[in-house]
Amino acid sequence: MLLLTQSLLSYTYQLDDLDVTNQNVDLESAYALPPKEIADALLDVYFSTVHQSFPMILQPAFMMQYNKFMNEHILPDNSKIWLAILNTLFGIGAIYTHLSSADWRGDVKDHLQYIGRAQALFLDSGLLFNVPNMMQVQALAVAGIYLVATSQINR
Repeated sequence: MLLLTQSLLSYTYQLDDLDVTNQNVDLESAYALPPKEIADALLDVYFSTVHQSFPMILQPAFMMQYNKFMNEHILPDNSKIWLAILNTLFGIGAIYTHLSSADWRGDVKDHLQYIGRAQALFLDSGLLFNVPNMMQVQALAVAGIYLVATSQINR
């Protein structure tokens, strides 16, 4: 019985050869963004695919904040968590551009850059240690969706 338990504990669903948890992005570069046309397209991919089945983000409010940020450079409250969510959505969008073979897709590893930025912002915002609010729940939910999309379900 002990041998069976040990083998079950060491088993993972996927091989986890893609290390999404150690992208070593410093906080300064975490604020970098793709060009607006790419950012718009990545968000459109997220909202037209994943969001249809898992509506974790209130799309009208998020897009209003996004447009204000991109056009007027005004960040919403809880800006680090909001930017982390934005980068996670970019990462999910980047994955789906490759799944759908979109003509405008970037490098196959672009999603790692976006999730690295999100990770740096998540950690700097103290996401896991703050009093929970809706934005934190959304951040963790979309991070979970990203991990599922990259076959990292045991993380």
